[in-house]
Formats: sequence, C-alpha cells, structure tokens
Amino acid sequence: MIVGSLLAYLSGFEKHLYIDGTGVYQMKAFWGRKKERRTGWDEIDDARLVLNRRENIYLFLHCTDKIPPLCFKCGDTDGVIKLLKKKLPNDIILIER
Repeated sequence: MIVGSLLAYLSGFEKHLYIDGTGVYQMKAFWGRKKERRTGWDEIDDARLVLNRRENIYLFLHCTDKIPPLCFKCGDTDGVIKLLKKKLPNDIILIER
C-alpha cells in the first residue's frame, strides 16, 4: 500500500471533491490534464449522511452521475446538515446516527 501511494504521488495524480452552495464539485488531474465536473443540487435524487462519532462523517449522494462518498470531520456536521437542509427537500435527506 505504501508503494502504491508513493507511485500515485510521483505520477502526478490529484483529486478534489467538495460541496458548496451550487452543488458538488469533482476534479481529477493527472500531470496537468484536468477532468472537472459539477453536479447541481437540483440533480441530486437523495442524500444519506452517516454520522460516525469517532472522527469522520460520510455523505452519500445519489443522482444520474456517479458521485463518490464525501468524507468530513465531525466538527463539520452542523454545517453539512444546514447546507443539505437548505439545498435539498427534507424528504430526500436521511441522517443516520
């Protein structure tokens, strides 16, 4: 696993994934070639937020595009829930504690 991580680092692979007021942003770059994709909140079919009391919370968003799970620190829980409730209908949001 360490060798694989080292090779990915040396190969120039970069990945960013985050949410904001406009939707979900995904960017993958490999030695300067970028692939970017933004999915708007209106394209999301449902959202599942899994609250893990240890270190991280996980957000699973389902839509026609494939969106990898998003991982946040527990300190971001209130902000993530507030953004989800502001941008999505309550009947498609599931919060698991």
